[in-house]
Amino acid sequence: MYFGTDNQGYSRGGIDVTTAVNLFFKFLLLSPVFLLAGYVSIAMMKHMIFHGVPVMNAPTEAQVEQLRERDESIGMTSPEPAPDPVWPQEEPSIVSQGAPSVRSTILTSAEKAENRKAVLQEYCVTTWIPKYGNNPNAFPSPCEEWM
Repeated sequence: MYFGTDNQGYSRGGIDVTTAVNLFFKFLLLSPVFLLAGYVSIAMMKHMIFHGVPVMNAPTEAQVEQLRERDESIGMTSPEPAPDPVWPQEEPSIVSQGAPSVRSTILTSAEKAENRKAVLQEYCVTTWIPKYGNNPNAFPSPCEEWM
């Protein structure tokens, strides 16, 4: 029978002639394409380094003209001064009808402390002491005054 025919058609170590010729002509055909792509890539990177990212949101000619007119009018006085705004006047009849005044809603710090103390006492008597009892060692109690 035939022995050692399992590697028929292959050379030992290296590539054969047809593969080398095929690769050479592929290189000759594709190298100009890669050269052009490299040139374009380098030109684009150079443009972005020196000019920044190109944008298309430049102002229109009308907007440029409006900005130029505004810049020219800086520092010029207007022909007539703007009128003072008219503020609505409060009617005294509202206060005389018994509406609360602003002063009555503003509390002093002493009044705020008294109100806070009354609210805390009510909370302690109705909620804290019935739930947790009067053991001051069980929890740090805010209600020690009323136990």
